[in-house]
Amino acid sequence: MTVEGSKSGDITRSAGGILWRTENNIRKLIVIRKKDSTEWVLPKGHLEKGETWQQAAIREVGEETKWKGVIISLAGAINYFVDNTPKTVIFYNMQYDGTPSEYEHDEKIENSRWLSVPKAVKLLTHDKEKQLLRDLDKMHNIKSAFGCWTRKKIKSSSYRRLKASIIPYQAYLENLRDNEQILSQHLGLDEQNDDSENPVHKNLDYDWYYAANELMDLAKVALEYCQVEIGWRFFYQAELFSIWGLNPHQLRQIAQSTLQEAGQKLSGWRKDTVLKILVRQGDLRPDLSFSHVYEARKILQEHHSNTHIKLNTARFQLIILLPISLLLIFINLYLLPRVADSIIYSNKTLLYSVVSLGAMSGSLGGIISISRKSSQEKIPQLILNSWITASRPLIGAISAFIVYFFLLSGMLNIGDLTIPKILATATASGFSEAILLNAFNTVKS
Repeated sequence: MTVEGSKSGDITRSAGGILWRTENNIRKLIVIRKKDSTEWVLPKGHLEKGETWQQAAIREVGEETKWKGVIISLAGAINYFVDNTPKTVIFYNMQYDGTPSEYEHDEKIENSRWLSVPKAVKLLTHDKEKQLLRDLDKMHNIKSAFGCWTRKKIKSSSYRRLKASIIPYQAYLENLRDNEQILSQHLGLDEQNDDSENPVHKNLDYDWYYAANELMDLAKVALEYCQVEIGWRFFYQAELFSIWGLNPHQLRQIAQSTLQEAGQKLSGWRKDTVLKILVRQGDLRPDLSFSHVYEARKILQEHHSNTHIKLNTARFQLIILLPISLLLIFINLYLLPRVADSIIYSNKTLLYSVVSLGAMSGSLGGIISISRKSSQEKIPQLILNSWITASRPLIGAISAFIVYFFLLSGMLNIGDLTIPKILATATASGFSEAILLNAFNTVKS
């Protein structure tokens, strides 16, 4: 099978910088806008011939901001398509020191602003640049070493899998690079010759390897800050870079495994799109290229990223609800024996029991809701519902109190009023708002 498209030619390579300075103890970065454009973006641009990612990032920041940037660390990478061609931008964190740039200013740049991260996120046009800044700010603002230590001790399965995957994958990257060196020697390529038309020679600078390896190092840093989701994002970006280190046989194997994984884990439009990209007449397309595999893997990665978000959100909800539920259970075990034989329906102990039972059943209802809905909901709805779920104990307590008031006033009739009936109704109102709504409908009528 032939694999069309050169490794370097199948991807648009760009580099950019996030230039930081501190004003009045507030970290700020610079964003730019070009003439005849309404888009606010981070400084970035294409690599020129012979440039490394770092050199291009420094030059672009200098040309577009007028300031010299000193590279501190790799900030991350974003991937997207422009006119059906995959584009990858490597961003570096840079320090501003007030030194003017040695590069000529790009006259296409009309405006620039120094902004705090929240204001920059609000102003920037592209979602992926916004997310990059959020991730960087999140890692920078981790202040509680004890909190991070605690999370390391109570390691999630996602944390453990990422930590166990980084070193083997870096070894895999080195193996890809070594195999490519062997292939170039076998073909008799001389790295000193400028054979720019040869797709193998084009990739002998191993930019894909250095970028992927740096991203894996950044995934390690993310783990140190307990930012598992960010670490996985860097891992997936490194995986995309490694595609350009594959030989035709390896590319076919990756495409086949992508198809199998898509069949097992994807559904709907994502599954259909992967099949459309990779398959022709029931088999891998004969003109399979690096771009095809890149695009298919990107869709699969988006699914994995969404899965991590859902699992982390559900975990956040459970961390809140489980301790509250246990505490309320013990409170009710203490209160219930003291009200079981009471014949006074308006004493304080009974009121406390009603409220705590409502809160307890609200918590348990939230836990049940997490197990049923978290894997099916879309991300924005899930994030919204996470806060609703976290407030279920309070909602349950309020519902139980209101129903208790309606029972005492006679506005809600459940027959002969007894302590067990009051407690059972309070418990049920915490699980479901239907009883409360029924009470309100009774009042209306």
